[in-house]
Amino acid sequence: MIGTILNRVKPVFPVSHERNPGHDQSRQETPPAIRRLEAGTVPDRVLEAAGRFRGLKWLDMDGCGFTDKGLSHIAELSQLEALFLTHSDITDNGMRHLQKLNRLEALNLSGTKITDTGLSNLRHLTRLTGLVLDDTKITGAGLIHSRALGNLNYLSLNGTAITDESLSEIRALPLEQLYLRGTPITDQSLRHLSGLSNLGWLDLSGMQVTQAGVAGLKSLKNLRDLNLTETGITSDQIRNLQDLLSNCEITGSEE
Repeated sequence: MIGTILNRVKPVFPVSHERNPGHDQSRQETPPAIRRLEAGTVPDRVLEAAGRFRGLKWLDMDGCGFTDKGLSHIAELSQLEALFLTHSDITDNGMRHLQKLNRLEALNLSGTKITDTGLSNLRHLTRLTGLVLDDTKITGAGLIHSRALGNLNYLSLNGTAITDESLSEIRALPLEQLYLRGTPITDQSLRHLSGLSNLGWLDLSGMQVTQAGVAGLKSLKNLRDLNLTETGITSDQIRNLQDLLSNCEITGSEE
């Protein structure tokens, strides 16, 4: 499943042709065998060859060791819907090459060297439904550019240095899944999440949140799964929260 590749967690990361097994492949510009490409460690020059497959829908370059130069060839793949650039050496300078990929629905930039500055290029990708920025150098200031992503329902910011105030930038998004594991945000941030009426899956593990702060999420009527492991919230407090969020399965640390 796509979610397994993206984040090694249970949720499914949406891409339209993966959701629809009956998708008509006969209309693609390239045969099914090269609609999806996964690579091992490759130099930048290999991406020049990949850029010739203009009908590619899925490109997984996890850990391939390429740089901004290699990313320039990906910009020519105008049919891409899913792109995985995890653990590569791309920087903010290379992010400009993504602006042309206006069919992109799923983008994973985990473990790259991008900062808030590079996120300005994402505002052109208005079809994005899923975005993973785990373990990048962002602090949250660049999340202002997410306002243009009106279809975004999956956002993962695990292991980043986002701030409490920066989460206010996502409060108008139609998010269904949000991952904040190991970030430095506190109860103050949770007030920004209370308006995410579509939210069904929320990971707050390893954060400095309290029972009182989490109780403020009771307005999230669609919340079905909440991860509170390694937060310091006790088992007794978990039980109290479970009564408050009766339709939600809460996972907490064992005492």
